[in-house]
Amino acid sequence: MKYTVNFDDYDLDYEIQYIEFMLNLLDPYIVFELFKDNDDNHSSIKIYRIGLDKDNENVRIPITEKDYIFFIQKTFPIIIQNEIDKLTENENEGRLKKNVFIANSKHGKINNTFLLPSHYEYNEITPEVKKKCIGYHSLFKGMNSYQLQNLEYYYQINRKHLPSTIPYQSLFKDDMLDIKEKLKYLDIIKKIMKTKNKSIKDVIRFLKNLIYYL
Repeated sequence: MKYTVNFDDYDLDYEIQYIEFMLNLLDPYIVFELFKDNDDNHSSIKIYRIGLDKDNENVRIPITEKDYIFFIQKTFPIIIQNEIDKLTENENEGRLKKNVFIANSKHGKINNTFLLPSHYEYNEITPEVKKKCIGYHSLFKGMNSYQLQNLEYYYQINRKHLPSTIPYQSLFKDDMLDIKEKLKYLDIIKKIMKTKNKSIKDVIRFLKNLIYYL
């Protein structure tokens, strides 16, 4: 998923602007081309799904109007939801990892004995979460002092004692903000798709209107 559409650039109440918006949004997945028949001065729209060949290069695969309707009402919402699920999981995993690090680090070292983050009750969390916490503890124990200092910098822990020699890197709070911005972006896309493509009639109207833009 590309996060390149600026919503402020479009007023989607205007159909031409909505077409332009959709062309930009679908660019990684769908391409439309205007085909003109010189014999009868007739124009039609060719639709292509972007795929990969055996060499992992992008190829255009012709699809029908019916295929596009299925894509925009079934496949694309799944793509969006999968991206939301992945980002949400990354956010949850990132916060869990940070909490385990804070609970088990002291003066640049990791506790030999695993400690559960303070806001968790050991008997109340799921076996899956316990396993992840213990796994993160083992990961931290295997790190050297420089790697642990990098993590302290990343999480902004004990900032007064952080060495000035650590090269610039993104911070945990920046990564979490990036995830939140992407989730906000996807939520807006979901709402637009439900509003503008909720019926087959809406989708067909969009396809027919393409000849006025392409």
